[in-house]
Amino acid sequence: MMKKLILTILLFVLPISLIDAYPNEPSGYASMYWGKSLNKVKARYNTSFLRYNQARTGALYMVTIPNAYGELGMLGRVNVICFFDNDRLSHITIPIFRKPEEIENTYRDSLRDLKSICGTPKYFANSAVWNGNITMMGLAKNEAGVAIELMDVRYLHKIMNEAARKGK
Repeated sequence: MMKKLILTILLFVLPISLIDAYPNEPSGYASMYWGKSLNKVKARYNTSFLRYNQARTGALYMVTIPNAYGELGMLGRVNVICFFDNDRLSHITIPIFRKPEEIENTYRDSLRDLKSICGTPKYFANSAVWNGNITMMGLAKNEAGVAIELMDVRYLHKIMNEAARKGK
């Protein structure tokens, strides 16, 4: 699901300026801030290694947040997927798994919660995107459920530049 949302963001948002701040723009999630080392996250939260990226310059970890305290509309225990690029936090996915008949309501409720916190997003097919100075945030739905995607804008610039270099 993360790869699909990244692709959606890159395809539809590249032409859009990335310097549109939005209200209450996060700089990470649950006291995990952009650029934080994996060891610092491990010191605070239970983590489980998932896999390396293809270039082996980064890794995905499942991180268990014992209580999200309503951050971005999430309550209670939340499992998130964090990507560490060269040992630095750069991307967080908050998956919200649902039964097929619950997905539309969950997406609508999550969108309402995020709009009340962060303002009006830009809309694309099955997703909403908030462009920020610090964080690009997306909300997407698919057959498995809903996901909130948070990405460090510096990392987004890095992967866009790498893609442009490969395209030349």
